[in-house]
Amino acid sequence: MKGKHIWLFLLITLFALSFFYIENHFVSPVRTPFFEEKLKAAQLSHKAMESIKQEMIARSIPRDSINDPNSTFLVGTKFSEITTGYNPLSDVLTTLNPNFAAAFISLFHKLKIKKGDIVAVNTSASFPGLNISLLSACETYGIIPVITTDVSSASYGANNPEFTYLDMENLLTKKGIFHNHSIAASIGGEKDNGEGLSPRGRELLRSKVEENNIKLIYTGSLAGNIEERFSVYSDFAAAHKKRLRAFIEVGGTISGFGESMEDSVIKPGINLYSATQFLSNYGLLHRMVEQRTPIIYLGNIEKLARVLGVSTFHIPQPKPGEDSLFFEERYSVKLAILFLVLLIGLLLVYLRIEIILRKR
Repeated sequence: MKGKHIWLFLLITLFALSFFYIENHFVSPVRTPFFEEKLKAAQLSHKAMESIKQEMIARSIPRDSINDPNSTFLVGTKFSEITTGYNPLSDVLTTLNPNFAAAFISLFHKLKIKKGDIVAVNTSASFPGLNISLLSACETYGIIPVITTDVSSASYGANNPEFTYLDMENLLTKKGIFHNHSIAASIGGEKDNGEGLSPRGRELLRSKVEENNIKLIYTGSLAGNIEERFSVYSDFAAAHKKRLRAFIEVGGTISGFGESMEDSVIKPGINLYSATQFLSNYGLLHRMVEQRTPIIYLGNIEKLARVLGVSTFHIPQPKPGEDSLFFEERYSVKLAILFLVLLIGLLLVYLRIEIILRKR
């Protein structure tokens, strides 16, 4: 009888392992919250990028077939007259994934931002794809971004003098794809004043700001430019009798961080009232921390993509709705309940047999 007793225990163990295997086998993908809204944002981002591509083709602006393997026309050159600094090509290619727009929708929901709320955005031309996805998310979500931009770009960004990032924004606004665009812009560079650019490059960017009817931020100092940006945000919010619901720093600009290093405390994604000791005493991030305004940092691109659930592969370019942030794997609750009942039944049988054997 004792041998049969052991075999019964092993049989129950085998059943339990089988139930575990079957449950794992029937895992199925389920749409994540706000699926339709996220898909709509990603589709809008894709549409905007396609519109820019068609415009650049119409203008006979060439692309680099090696560095831009998906023919997006949103990958610039390594150097140009309006290039300041260096970006890894892989980072630029990663940000051309339109599903970033869907990820930004999730961030807005996490911060409980509502339709009609105002967010401050500080960006540059270095990541045009990321900027487009952010504007697509704002457009879809129904929030109002007040945007300041560095017109110069790091390598591989929107650094074509014939068609700058401001030209891209202007095109998308004229086509009615977006209803928001930059309202103020600086030249950018090491001190946000064009340092590192040639005189011709600085003049070209100044003329682009004027051509696009945007306010030029040029106070003569980095601290002055930072203060001017902060005033742009504050005045806009005051005029609408609202407060800023978030500050979004795209890429890690000199005006955003001041002279601080973009490391340690600040992390990609949402930062709520970060510790201030790592920030300069005049960077925009520091000012927003003082105002207790939530910060969304869209930098450290590879890590940002992992945090948001956006894929980092570049070829082929992901399509709207393809990434993991749209679906999550769910176990079958019905099967789990059935297997639990069966296991409890088997254990009760086992205990009953155990009692009978001990009595004998």
